Amino acid sequence: MKAEIPTAIDADQQRKLDELRGLNGKQFDEAYEKAQLKGHEEAVDLFRTYAQNGDNKDLKRWAAKTLPHLEHHLAMAEKLK
Repeated sequence: MKAEIPTAIDADQQRKLDELRGLNGKQFDEAYEKAQLKGHEEAVDLFRTYAQNGDNKDLKRWAAKTLPHLEHHLAMAEKLK
C-alpha cells in the first residue's frame, strides 16, 4: 500500500461541505454527526490497513501509534447519536 498525500479537497468532500453549509439546526446536527461517524470509521480503517500493510516503515509505525487515538475519537463520534 502506497501513501498518497492529497493536495486539494476532492469533489466528494466539497459536496459534503456544501451540503453542511446549506443546513442549520437539527438538520445540520444530524448531518454533521453522520459525517463525523463515517469519517472516523474511514480513518480508523485507513490507519489500521496502513499500519499492517504500509510500504514506508516510518509511516507504518506512525499509523500504528496514531490508531488508538483515532479509535478513541470514533468511540466519541458514536456517542453523538
